[in-house]
Amino acid sequence: MRLVAPRRIALIGLPGAGKTVVGRCLAAHLGINFLDLDELIVQNCAMSVAEIFELEGEAGFRKHESRILYTTNATAPSEGLVLACGGGTVLEATNRAVLKAGYEVVYLRVDASVAEARIAETTGRPLLNNNTISQLLVQRSVLYEETASIVLDASGTIDDVVELILSE
Repeated sequence: MRLVAPRRIALIGLPGAGKTVVGRCLAAHLGINFLDLDELIVQNCAMSVAEIFELEGEAGFRKHESRILYTTNATAPSEGLVLACGGGTVLEATNRAVLKAGYEVVYLRVDASVAEARIAETTGRPLLNNNTISQLLVQRSVLYEETASIVLDASGTIDDVVELILSE
């Protein structure tokens, strides 16, 4: 499937799949805007993701995520957008519908071991306090596959993954 202009591309996948870093690089390469859904939630709520989880739980965070996703979709720039979604954005059926209707959805698929190695030094990922990447992969892989219009192996370098997306 060839991506066509104006491009509206949403990147989905596990924490550590590379959605943000690949998204920034891809948007720069295409000369279009980049947004990170988790960053938008943090800005909108004036709290970190961890603080939102602590105060409102996962359900509260997911409500913010759905609202921001819907708003972003409705106001996306006409010249195009690369949107890096949070790892759990696909958990809500309404989010999956918004993504499928508004974007070319690219699933950056990685093995749990690759994702774990990439996020080993990061903090602020509250779902990983009680889950492993392997558990998240089991819970979400079907939803990632179902939502995506393009599924790519994202185990390579950032440049390799961007080139894979551009070649679709």
